[in-house]
Amino acid sequence: MAEKRRKLVPLTETLSDVYGYQQWGNQWHLFKLVQRWPQLVGEAFAKYSMPAYFRRKDLWIYAHNSVWMQQMNFSKTEIIDSINGFLQGALTVGDIRWVLQPAELIDTPTEEYVPPPLDVDADAEQAFRSMAENVENPEAREALCRLWKRMESLKKKGS
Repeated sequence: MAEKRRKLVPLTETLSDVYGYQQWGNQWHLFKLVQRWPQLVGEAFAKYSMPAYFRRKDLWIYAHNSVWMQQMNFSKTEIIDSINGFLQGALTVGDIRWVLQPAELIDTPTEEYVPPPLDVDADAEQAFRSMAENVENPEAREALCRLWKRMESLKKKGS
């Protein structure tokens, strides 16, 4: 009995067939829109928005905040024309609606907090530490010393 061998095909070549077979055409169009979003709406808009989903002939777009929603709304006609030109009649977008982008989809840069350098007189610090020795709890004592250093440093900046 001869065994049938199947040829491996890259997923990128068959993805459109999978979406078509499952009648997920709108999802396929959404996938293509996401890929081409910067070219369709421009780099500035693309940085703060992304296609979210289709509902009937409306394309819902995630925007980072209401300012970008309003800004993009001023260019709504041009965006619809650009999208419809890209889709070439496979799907026609009649309107665009905006929704705030869920926080988990927004790439927020994480910056570690680096406290400013503390500028205190070494003798004054030693005198305060001597007074703080009366605090029994070592964690509380150290927190008190850090607070004192921060306050002294701020006083120097204010002078």
